[in-house]
Amino acid sequence: MVREFALQSQLAYASATLGTGVVSLLLQLVLTFEFHGKEGWWSILREMLFVVLLIKPGIDASRVIKKRKRRVNSILDPHTEMLIFKSIELVLEVIPGAII
Repeated sequence: MVREFALQSQLAYASATLGTGVVSLLLQLVLTFEFHGKEGWWSILREMLFVVLLIKPGIDASRVIKKRKRRVNSILDPHTEMLIFKSIELVLEVIPGAII
């Protein structure tokens, strides 16, 4: 989308879309660190890799469908974690259209 907006000389839309995407990614990385911080570095890095590769929604949905229980050192159950991350994505997808 950013490329399409830029090609059509709609730089405000391109900037807003890119900016909210970056903010979403950074917020998800920070929350991933907070939510999985007590589970150890391997768990933190694995979860952050899911966020960076943009596969976190699929991983979260899989955990919810399989009815995984909350891990020992985790502060959230998989369903609550999925709801939080999906809410972040949803809100930050709406913002560019509302700003401009």
